[in-house]
Amino acid sequence: MILDEDILKLKKEIFLKKLDFKPSVSLRYPHLVPLILFWRRYMWHVTMSRSCFLFATKKEIVTYPSVVSRHTSPLYRKLLNVDQNKAEGKIINLIIASQKLNGLVIKKGETFSLWKIIGNPTYKKGYKDGLLLSGGGVIYGVGGGLCQLSNLLTWLFLHSNLTITERHHHSFDAFPDSGRTIPFGTGSTIYFPTLDLKCQNTSESDVQLEIWLTDTQLCGKIRSKESSSVKYHIYAEDEVFFTEGNEIYRTTKCIEIYF
Repeated sequence: MILDEDILKLKKEIFLKKLDFKPSVSLRYPHLVPLILFWRRYMWHVTMSRSCFLFATKKEIVTYPSVVSRHTSPLYRKLLNVDQNKAEGKIINLIIASQKLNGLVIKKGETFSLWKIIGNPTYKKGYKDGLLLSGGGVIYGVGGGLCQLSNLLTWLFLHSNLTITERHHHSFDAFPDSGRTIPFGTGSTIYFPTLDLKCQNTSESDVQLEIWLTDTQLCGKIRSKESSSVKYHIYAEDEVFFTEGNEIYRTTKCIEIYF
């Protein structure tokens, strides 16, 4: 249960963070953004090539027999002041990315990196403009909508014996409870290459991703060669909205249990 003193504590933390806030180099010198992005992407490639982790890169045509977890996500969601016709670009982006992921095998001990598999989403690769969340607002840009894929993957990973090693929270809730079926705060934002979604296969067997689209849904499963009786349940409690100045904040506690 959230008490008044808990909300006061949260407000104090937000106030202190604002006092501590130091604008990034890109905010102070916006003309350097292209150079900064180039450097970050170069360093990402260097880091990934020299990493001590063994990354999952291989696919298998044969579908693994046992389903570990499954989830679906609607392709069309209501968002105030957003043209739903522009969702078509997002769907094209999801189709391209899902084709790269479908059938991917994460062997025991391997690490999955979303950007390692998808790479930089560019117009040259067929990606279109789609919805992006930036600076607490909604904009359109190439590769927009791929966060829906990272959200789905995160939910699948949370319902398996895989260990998430990198995940970044959304700073803005674009779809406040519109058709929400999973707890707020369990999503994952991505931005090439600095914000990635990674997980390691810490289970005792290889697993396989199955990702596809229907006319209305983004669908996903994690499959394994070995069956498991373990069940996972994730729920939220102590959800509350509160205001600080002109901004509205939301806090929640997500609980994972398995049995």
